Formats: sequence, structure tokens, C-alpha cells
Amino acid sequence: MRELLVFTLRKLGGIKEGRKEGTDETIIKLIPDLFALSNDRQAVIKILMNKMGLGQEQAESYYQRAMAAEPKEK
Repeated sequence: MRELLVFTLRKLGGIKEGRKEGTDETIIKLIPDLFALSNDRQAVIKILMNKMGLGQEQAESYYQRAMAAEPKEK
């Protein structure tokens, strides 16, 4: 019985981690599009804070990661 409980808890932890990774990826893919609509970094950060429930530092971190991953136009 204990082994089943441990297995279930580990599996749930993996599901939670997978959801977080999927959410991170989605946010990072969305940021360049949000920026293209407004050309306003602070507006994008505010949207992330309000709609995704992120703190300022978290939102800025996502923004920096997304824009660093975005290929530069020539």
C-alpha cells in the first residue's frame, strides 16, 4: 500500500512539473506576439502579471527569456 502511495505521489509530481514546463513554453512563445502588437515592453509585462498571475520579477524573467530566444530580423 505504501509503495502505491509513493508511486502515485511521484506520478502527480511529474504531471505537475510537465504542466509547469508546458505553461512556461506557452508564455515564452506568446511574448513576442504580444510585443509585436504593442511595441511596449512594460505593457507586455503588465499583461503577464495581470492575466497569468505573475510577479514583476517573474514576468520580466519570462520577457527576457522570450526575447533572447526570438530570432533577430535582418
